[in-house]
Amino acid sequence: MKKIYSGCFAVSLKGHDAGVVYAVLSEDEKYVFLANGKERKAEAPKKKKKKHIKCFFENKLCEYISFGTPITDGRLRRAVRQFREDMSPTEMKKADGHCREEE
Repeated sequence: MKKIYSGCFAVSLKGHDAGVVYAVLSEDEKYVFLANGKERKAEAPKKKKKKHIKCFFENKLCEYISFGTPITDGRLRRAVRQFREDMSPTEMKKADGHCREEE
């Protein structure tokens, strides 16, 4: 099973929001809690099953979350926008994601 880290970017694979880019704010055993600062705010993240997302590792947002820095909706919007600019839709479809496999 793939290990998902808080601060990763995730692309929804299933549901009415398929293709939407989110940041992973937290996780539990089966679910991740996602926000992008626009449709889903940091105060009310979307709960989604781990198997329904593809995640991509992003270092800077991980640092903010791991150090306990408050994540604002503006910071989420900027981070998601930058991720989309850096990663074309074709690259997102072809990539397997950069999640690490659990040992």
